[in-house]
Parts: sequence; structure tokens; C-alpha cells
Amino acid sequence: DFYQIHYYDWMGAGLSPYSNQKKNWGLDKPTIIGETGNEGYYTYQQQFDYSYSNGFAGCMPWAYKSGGAAVWTDFNTEMLNFRNNNSSVVDFDCTLLSTKKNAAQPDFFVSTFCQAGDVILVKGMTKSKSIRITDINGRIFFQQNLQTNESELIIENKLDSGFYILLLETEQGIYPRKIIVE
Repeated sequence: DFYQIHYYDWMGAGLSPYSNQKKNWGLDKPTIIGETGNEGYYTYQQQFDYSYSNGFAGCMPWAYKSGGAAVWTDFNTEMLNFRNNNSSVVDFDCTLLSTKKNAAQPDFFVSTFCQAGDVILVKGMTKSKSIRITDINGRIFFQQNLQTNESELIIENKLDSGFYILLLETEQGIYPRKIIVE
């Protein structure tokens, strides 16, 4: 569903995700810098800011608590600064992804793999209230209220390549399906 890469100064600035765009490496899924080191070539603030501006899905300094690397108090201020400056991509409504416990999953079909420009077909949604498509950060790209008797919906796909979540809301809860646009 996603890629995770690591970066440390010993790898050199030329291989740094902070100096290179994600698209330059041909990565076709969301990619997180899942482990990165102390300040060196880049300050912590630059690590957070450059990872975002270069198309990555985030970065996580190593570690929360460690014997030889950074600790939470080394970078928590910079992480908060990034969040405050980019709240639209960090904060999202988690209720969009929630489901009620023990509710039966509705049997609905979604065309989950598409090319950019293909249509997205959703079938079997009777008695549903709404449908939305979000990215992994919870940003809504498509939203439509449904008539309770609708059983099929064709959505014109204007999504960039990537990973998305289709959320079908019913009286019983909200049910996700993943969509991959190549």
C-alpha cells in the first residue's frame, strides 16, 4: 500500500529525499521517510518541510527514545511547527474512517484499480446515505449524497495516480474500500 525509506547523513546529500523529489525515483505509491537521523546536512525543520515539498507522505525522526540517536524532545517543536503550518494535510476528521462494531459489512462493489481518466464504478449501495473519496490524509476529493434506492454510481475519475479511500455511509456505519489509480 505504501513504501518506507530511510535516510541518514552517512548516505550523502545526493541520495537524500530532502534534496530529491519522490517522483524522480519512480515510486508509484505513497512513500514515507520512516526513519531519519539527527540534524546534520538538514535541520529537523528542513527534514519535515522538505519531505512534504518533495512529495513524500511524511518523515519520522529516529527515535522517540534512543541511546544514541535523537529523542522526542530534540524534534518535537519542529514537528509541531510543521503541523501548525500545514494543518490542512495533517489534521483530518477521523470519524470518516470509523465503523460501528459488529455491524455487517454491506456487499458493494468498487472498481478498485483504475487508470487516471477511467471511471470508478460503485454497485450495490442501496439504503446508503452518502459516498466520498478521500486521500490517505483524509482530504475529500469527491462527495455525494445518495438516494436510498440508488444501486449504481459512475464517478468520473479526475484523480491523480495514487491511493484513495472510498467511504460508503449507511445507517449502520461507514465502510471503506481502497482505490488505486495508476
